[in-house]
Amino acid sequence: MVNNIGLLFFMLTLGKSDFKPIASSRTGASINKTTINLSSDQNPLVIKSVANAKRGSHQIIKVKPKQNLDCYISLSIDADFDIYTYKKNPALNRAFPLTSSTKYGKKDEFMFSTFEKGQSYYISIVKNSPKRIKPNQSKFKLTFEPFPKNQSSEMLLPNDPYFSNQWHLYNLTYDKNDSNQNVNTFLNFDIGAPEAWWCNEYLTDRGQNGKSSVIAVIDGGVDITHPDLKDNIWTGKLNNSSNKQVLNGWDVVNSKPNTPERASNHGTHVAGIIAATANNNEGIAGISWNSKIMGLNILSEEEKASDDHIIKAINFAVKNGANIINMSLGNPIKLAQSDLSKAKMKFLDKDLVKTIKGYRKAFSNARKKDVLIVMAAGNYGQVDFDVSKWANIGDLSRNIIAPYDYALKTDNIILVGSVASNMRLPSYSSHASRVDIAAPGGSRQINYEFDPITGSIIPVQDNESNEEETRSFQIYSTIKGGRYAPSLGTSMAAPMVSGAAGMLREFRNDLSAKEVKKMILNHSRSFETLIPYVEEGRTLHLADMIFEATNCEYQIDGGPVTPVIE
Repeated sequence: MVNNIGLLFFMLTLGKSDFKPIASSRTGASINKTTINLSSDQNPLVIKSVANAKRGSHQIIKVKPKQNLDCYISLSIDADFDIYTYKKNPALNRAFPLTSSTKYGKKDEFMFSTFEKGQSYYISIVKNSPKRIKPNQSKFKLTFEPFPKNQSSEMLLPNDPYFSNQWHLYNLTYDKNDSNQNVNTFLNFDIGAPEAWWCNEYLTDRGQNGKSSVIAVIDGGVDITHPDLKDNIWTGKLNNSSNKQVLNGWDVVNSKPNTPERASNHGTHVAGIIAATANNNEGIAGISWNSKIMGLNILSEEEKASDDHIIKAINFAVKNGANIINMSLGNPIKLAQSDLSKAKMKFLDKDLVKTIKGYRKAFSNARKKDVLIVMAAGNYGQVDFDVSKWANIGDLSRNIIAPYDYALKTDNIILVGSVASNMRLPSYSSHASRVDIAAPGGSRQINYEFDPITGSIIPVQDNESNEEETRSFQIYSTIKGGRYAPSLGTSMAAPMVSGAAGMLREFRNDLSAKEVKKMILNHSRSFETLIPYVEEGRTLHLADMIFEATNCEYQIDGGPVTPVIE
């Protein structure tokens, strides 16, 4: 059962007086002399400044929490300003921000920070752009929404013990002295899972949820006895067959039901990312809590997969009721996309032409049955593949990736690349502007050093500092034998999109596969750092997608909350 954490709103309160005039510091920054004491007994506070042409391009507001808090902070301003959270006054000390929001252009900034009782923090509003602004453009609205730590009414945090390892779902502010943090993170980047889960529970409590999605995992075998997966394994019977045996997946290679002995680490890891049972005091949390995993094993005992088995698995999934198919597999081929045109296919090997036709028929069947397919872009971006295979093998603008490129443009397929914890393309990810979207796929290490003043971590280049350390930011999930382990790759990124699609289809079963794809892509977030490696720099954002699709809104006493305090 999911804990009902309630629908409460809390507020940031001021100290003795309201927001006071700004005083100038010796560095040119403007500092608020009044300490804002955060508490959790009233509605969110909105601070509105007045236009001031003399006010500098750097303003700092000091806040001091009365209790341990989670806090959403947003900035609205008619100019290109950014916001940062510090533990030390950046106007007086060398400091590195704990969190930040630094979009390009006149866009609202938004960040999430965790605050510790008794510790002073500094919210810095900075104009990094050299463009001149008019006095009225310096007006800003700064909104704080603080909640007791891990009790936000805008989030649902599961009790799974390894959830703190899942930085991609919930990225905490880093504190070197906090021994309870299993994974240390920075840059305030995640896919907004707790907010989306809150919406999930909110709609479920009101009976607005629909039928659970069935997500086929075409991969190595899934461990159907894993304690964190067994409750979310699909069961069914073969359609159009006299065999009435209840199935929990299918071993395509041996044409028989799945068995624990045929489980693989890769397939089990993918399944856990999608739908590991959440809030059960066990292991990790999957993205789509109610989805069912249809494990379809396509690996032989020698751990090899054939196109014939993959095609059969697609057809099995479509025939037996899967809504979504995850394919964390693929192989680059030294062909251009144009080589797959009808006019040029006659120059290809006959066996390849036969394979392409088999895939196209399977993809067509999936489209007709309104099944969405999610595929990994591949892990061929690193230079060693350029040496062992061929030059620029990971550049999908030059090479095709099979079987994705065998599909027609009308087929409902999403191609997924990876984004690392530093919001950049990891070196392994295959890439091209035709990659539809990126999702966290993990990175083996991030080079960083500790800031001596703030205790936060500073990303640095290789060999830039003698003090640097490295930390793994891989994706933590289930593996066979009831165990858990980290891994990385576009194989981990694709199931995040599949899980998002499963969650969306549960609440919007009126959406077609084509519309689900559109919703995922249109309500992603764009990172400049991913352009031109991913189309429009898109990155999966679960909360943005779910809130847009469901019109879910935070409410108190039956009405929407829209507080404004000047």
